[in-house]
Amino acid sequence: MEGAMTESREHFALDWIKRELDETLNTARQALEAYAASDRDETKMRACLTYLHQVHGTLLMLELTGVTVLSDEMEQLAQAMLAGSVAKVDVAQQLLMQSILQLPAYLEEIQKGVPDSRRAVLPLANELRGARGVEPIADSGSRAG
Repeated sequence: MEGAMTESREHFALDWIKRELDETLNTARQALEAYAASDRDETKMRACLTYLHQVHGTLLMLELTGVTVLSDEMEQLAQAMLAGSVAKVDVAQQLLMQSILQLPAYLEEIQKGVPDSRRAVLPLANELRGARGVEPIADSGSRAG
């Protein structure tokens, strides 16, 4: 019963804050678009990173472990882009944009009762890791999350 109780609390909290998360992700998207259009103006990427950091922090507080993995990878890729340590910036921008656009869909699935799971977000999270030149997260069914 405790598991169901926790899940309903998560959904209640997510319902309560989903619009704000969507708005923050939309603002991050606009900052990323401005970064791409401005010949990679660092202040635009810093703004995008700030919004992604807010989203990541919110998901951590909601204890949504699966989507938190994705938001963490999004934030880390934005940091790497800001630091200039990404080899293929165009690919990184596309992947970051794709994840910004897909995260709300994952959140909607959770609202509809689909369990929050790392497995659902792992392919995209691993693409983000690949853009940073980092090894993928193993998809072992025995790991928590």
